[in-house]
Amino acid sequence: MPTMKTKIWLSLAAIFAAGALAVNALWVHYYNAIDARHVQQIDELTDRYANRIAGLERTHKRAMGEMRNRVERKVDRVLEKLDKLPSTPIIIETKRELEEVKND
Repeated sequence: MPTMKTKIWLSLAAIFAAGALAVNALWVHYYNAIDARHVQQIDELTDRYANRIAGLERTHKRAMGEMRNRVERKVDRVLEKLDKLPSTPIIIETKRELEEVKND
């Protein structure tokens, strides 16, 4: 009789252990699926912000180029006006400085 009770308890323990292992495996699989979705969402968010930053950089570069063109046109107009004035040391020095700034 005592061996029969032991066998019953051991079989119940084996059933519960197998059930616990199966449930644990299901939880691991479920959380791996959730983690994969989170990784995918993070990757999509990272890509979206990288594209947004790239667009902002293009916009910034274009704006800086337009600003540089405006400044160069203004410097050209000032140089033309300085060419019309009689040459003095101040005008010569000013033209030289403006030419250096324009070429930089």
